Amino acid sequence: MSYYNRHELERNTRATAEEVNAELIKVKAAFDQVQAAMEALSIGAGLPSFTWIAYADSIDGTANFTTGEPGNREYIGIATNKTIPIESTSPDDYTWSHYKGGIDGTDGVDGDSFYVWIAYADKIDGTVNFTTGAPGGRHFIGIAANKLTPTESTNPADYQWSQYSGPPNFGLVATAGAAVAGNRIIKTSGAYTWGESVYSSESYAAGAFVSFRPELDDQMMIGLNTDPATDASYTSIDYAIYIQVGHTFRVYESGVSVHGPVAFTAGDTFAVQYDNNNVYYSRNGIIFYQHATTPNLQLFLDSSMVGQGTNATIISFSAGGRIGPAGDDGPPLLGFYQDSSPGAGAFVNQTWYRPSYKEWFVWNGSSWVRLLGDVSALSIITDAYISTLHANKILTNTITANKFLTDAGVDRAAVVPGSLNAGSIGTYAGTYTLNRKSNPGDPPNEGAICYTATITATDFADAIFINWGGTFSGLNSACNIYLQVSVNGGGWTTYDDPKVTTNLVAGFYNLSLEFQGHTAGTTIQARIYVQNGSSTSAGNGQEITITDGFAKVRRFFAKS
Repeated sequence: MSYYNRHELERNTRATAEEVNAELIKVKAAFDQVQAAMEALSIGAGLPSFTWIAYADSIDGTANFTTGEPGNREYIGIATNKTIPIESTSPDDYTWSHYKGGIDGTDGVDGDSFYVWIAYADKIDGTVNFTTGAPGGRHFIGIAANKLTPTESTNPADYQWSQYSGPPNFGLVATAGAAVAGNRIIKTSGAYTWGESVYSSESYAAGAFVSFRPELDDQMMIGLNTDPATDASYTSIDYAIYIQVGHTFRVYESGVSVHGPVAFTAGDTFAVQYDNNNVYYSRNGIIFYQHATTPNLQLFLDSSMVGQGTNATIISFSAGGRIGPAGDDGPPLLGFYQDSSPGAGAFVNQTWYRPSYKEWFVWNGSSWVRLLGDVSALSIITDAYISTLHANKILTNTITANKFLTDAGVDRAAVVPGSLNAGSIGTYAGTYTLNRKSNPGDPPNEGAICYTATITATDFADAIFINWGGTFSGLNSACNIYLQVSVNGGGWTTYDDPKVTTNLVAGFYNLSLEFQGHTAGTTIQARIYVQNGSSTSAGNGQEITITDGFAKVRRFFAKS
């Protein structure tokens, strides 16, 4: 039932009896509600309070006012503590405010961003080898949560630390200034002296093995020892590898150097092994020093370190198998027979040498096969062991049939004359003026030069021989005689071996070498170079005379 509102009827309106009765009912209902309110006041219940809500399209409520649904109106009007529930239709009775968006509100205060810091170290409190970068093999991890900046602290105390990788599978004991971090040992404090050590609590009898990789260019020793708890010095370690500053190492035994120094590269791994009869020292798996020693030793891992931060990683310590019994003697690898048949070989790949013929043979299981020998074009003697003569295996300049000393084993008619190699010979003679030494190079005014023509290799297995000679006069101890080689038209390379440089006197000199490192198509040229080796200009103007000089480059066919 709604309250009576006289404004709903227009004045001077004629009404039917039904309409009048309806209006009277509304009036009665209004008086009934007033009566109920009065009764409430009489018993102290107080008057009811109502809130009116209206909507409009202007801040004063006058545009498009309504107390019904808001629709798309922009503003809301509110009136509180009203004694009747029927909303007023007067905009002035309301307090107006913006109802829809369109004017941005004030930005709120940003909330806090939280970050997690992570660090790594080689000690449980984070004080050794601390980093906030990659772990890099470190064995402890530090975590700090709910931090207000993304930049990690460099203070280890700001982190909660725990072990990051597992410990080695053997016990390690560290002295006061040393620490064990997983499979790494490190000196953490103390003076710069041999005063801190890490050693194993376990030992192995009649066979032991220790390996490690040094991580800092500083002094340390690691090895095997019978009494590691005696002291922390290197002098008591029985068998140790000594890592020195400058990436060199030695072998020390009971405080005495017995091998080295030898250079090594960062990242190299070292090992010491005892097999009950011998001790072996190796680098990257290759033994570089060994000797016999006392059997039945009980050995521990032991170490000694000098500077703070000195450390080694990938520490491994285990039992090593003792050496087994010696096996039976094997067959001989070499048989010498004085120019006679050895009969059948004793085993495959056995070799046989014939001194007078300077020949080597190998037994293939059924016959002797010739490997090499001093074969001359003027003296080729065939027998049952040289059944076939291959021209491309003879290192000669020219072979013709009438130069063979043949017997029934060689068919003269089957020998085809022809050149078996290519050669280039340069000759020179004359008197040359030599000035003081500078870098070997092209003339003039530095030396006597003899060029050869160019030889081209046809196969990587071709034999390329270079030799030179001549009769020299006017030489002295300051003269140098070099062989120089040019490959594929490039610069000249001076060969220190062979060369003639010491106390030179007049006479004939002749040296040669086999050139290696060529492939098919490589071109080789050689020359002889004579140079004044005086270190001052006082040596300028020296004259030498060369007669019968020559320089040769020869290519022989593939040797296989």
